[in-house]
Amino acid sequence: MKTYEEWLEEFTKKIKENYEYHRLDKQLAGYVYEVPKPATVLPRGSGPRGAFGIGEGEPLPEPYLISTQDVTPRNIGFSLDLKDWAEEKEFTYMDTLLSDLARNLSNRGGYTILRAMYEKAGFTMKAETEGKLTKTDIAKAEHWIGNQGSYADTLVIHPEQQAEFIIKNEIWHKSRIPIGFIREEQREQPHYAGMLNGIDVYWTPLVKGLAFVYRKNEIIVLNTPLKIDFDNMTRPKSLIIEQYCSSAAVDPRGVAKITLKEKAEK
Repeated sequence: MKTYEEWLEEFTKKIKENYEYHRLDKQLAGYVYEVPKPATVLPRGSGPRGAFGIGEGEPLPEPYLISTQDVTPRNIGFSLDLKDWAEEKEFTYMDTLLSDLARNLSNRGGYTILRAMYEKAGFTMKAETEGKLTKTDIAKAEHWIGNQGSYADTLVIHPEQQAEFIIKNEIWHKSRIPIGFIREEQREQPHYAGMLNGIDVYWTPLVKGLAFVYRKNEIIVLNTPLKIDFDNMTRPKSLIIEQYCSSAAVDPRGVAKITLKEKAEK
């Protein structure tokens, strides 16, 4: 019969394996780091950026500055009631549940990132047609970011919008993108759909009523190590998962938000 230490080791291994596969932070953000404690301060960029032409005798342009911004770390973990499992653990199939836990953890991390983008987007616009996202809407968001001295390379949409683009043959599906054109690691990411007008497209149900166009390297995420433990190693009643996530747009001018409804669902 397995000890609780062995059960915890098995649960931890399966949750972490599934989490690594599904995790949204590495798909949505350009920079993802692990830190020993919850981060409350992240970098913020400001000032002129882009290429400048300097004529003879003209002063140098103002430098692009990196300062800091305060952020609120969120515990994306949760606890699972194990009372039924503890009573009949040898007869309870846990693999599916552990996989669902990992996906839930990934979604909670993704929500933290998207929430930060929602609150700090440098540009907000409404879709031309309520409830519908078009290539024209995306182009307008790209254009605004370009005028700020940056460029957009990532689009995040709801699965319903993804389906419409695929039906119209407007997304270059990842299965059809030639080898070498994108990284194989990217092709295998579960939320990666393909490309639309040269922009990488990701989908998630978390953006119902919204879409984001942005430069991925503007998004930074700092996570504490993932901790998984029983509440009690002698007679456990709960599985406790803990991880703090902090996220921000380094420069809000690299993020555009498109609302598809009069009041977007957050």
